[in-house]
Amino acid sequence: MKKSSTILRRFFDAYDYIEYFMQKHLEGLTPEGIKQAFMIENPFGIKSPSTMKTYAGWIMNYYIKDFQRKSLDVFARFITSPNIPKTAKRELIFWRTCRKDPIAAELTRKIIFQSFIEGESYVPKDDIKSFIEQNTNFSESTLHRTFTGYLRLLEQLGIVRFSGNKVAFRYYRPKLESVAYVVFYLLEARIPPKKILESDDFKYFLLDERGLLSYLKDMRAKGIVEFAIAGDIVRIEPKIGFEVLINALET
Repeated sequence: MKKSSTILRRFFDAYDYIEYFMQKHLEGLTPEGIKQAFMIENPFGIKSPSTMKTYAGWIMNYYIKDFQRKSLDVFARFITSPNIPKTAKRELIFWRTCRKDPIAAELTRKIIFQSFIEGESYVPKDDIKSFIEQNTNFSESTLHRTFTGYLRLLEQLGIVRFSGNKVAFRYYRPKLESVAYVVFYLLEARIPPKKILESDDFKYFLLDERGLLSYLKDMRAKGIVEFAIAGDIVRIEPKIGFEVLINALET
């Protein structure tokens, strides 16, 4: 079935908004309390109440709902910490966006990740636009907004630059902080180690299995996981609690 909805069509730089919501979560507000605080405080000077409700609903649905409590608590601490690189925070926001938005997920896995891993230097813009067109029932204007929103998101992450009709790849290597969070997130969800290596989650960081192995070795060197692999046998075990992961990674 073709998809009929994506947040990409109303893309804006939501970093500060998400940080605000995460700070309110850490202050102990309920989801409804966070929304009420946002509407009353209006920290970003939005003039339209309906626009505020739209933004609040989107952020709640994407970044707070359906999050296991411990995972959300740690995510919020990562996003609000002054000692975690902003690039890592944006990567985590992108990861969560892909987990919640099928269009963002499929574009990343099937077009961007695949081309990047295969060593392509660029993806034609028309390939991305055609993929959206073939997999949605969007109007022309919504298709254009989705296409533009997705490209801006990739540009913010430092993954691509634009040259004519080309979406050209930059040298890109995700931050250890964002990859480590997702490894611990999956361990917390009791995903088997071999499944973690094969998880689509890391494709949102443009990492294949070989790339992830390199990060797991770095995590082992930092003393935050036990990691070993022999043939089909994979062992990934946390050496510290998820809730204190940020303490081991803050710079």
